Amino acid sequence: MKLLKSWGFWIAVLNGVFVLGMLNLLFFSFLQKNDLVEKNYYNKGLAHQEQINKIERTKKLTENIRILQSNRIIALVFPRICKHSEITGNVLFYRTSNAEKDIIEKIKIDSAFTQNFILSKQDKGLWKIKVDWKARDLLYYFEQDIYLD
Repeated sequence: MKLLKSWGFWIAVLNGVFVLGMLNLLFFSFLQKNDLVEKNYYNKGLAHQEQINKIERTKKLTENIRILQSNRIIALVFPRICKHSEITGNVLFYRTSNAEKDIIEKIKIDSAFTQNFILSKQDKGLWKIKVDWKARDLLYYFEQDIYLD
């Protein structure tokens, strides 16, 4: 009984609870999944000025990429700045909450400057469409958020 009234006992209990809390925090921090935005983010950071130039060049276009969404079909309509066969590049469907669900597709547009993507098996929620493309030997970059129902 005299032990429960002792300051030393309660200080030891408080220190013990603190140590257990810290160990608990440390254990759960190792269980967390840490996805980086890009796998090779350091190299992307070094080429950041080139990315800024692509974005600025894209903004100067009189017509930009349009995204048409109908249910789970996404249509990208490219600007008519050259022949449709001269447009090359990649389209990335970036899942912000899980990098393992990202989808990369090559650009293969038809004569109407359109490319369709069927996303019927993808998760509902927020996605980013990132289009890195080349036309007339100039590089362009376009990015827009979409929501899949």
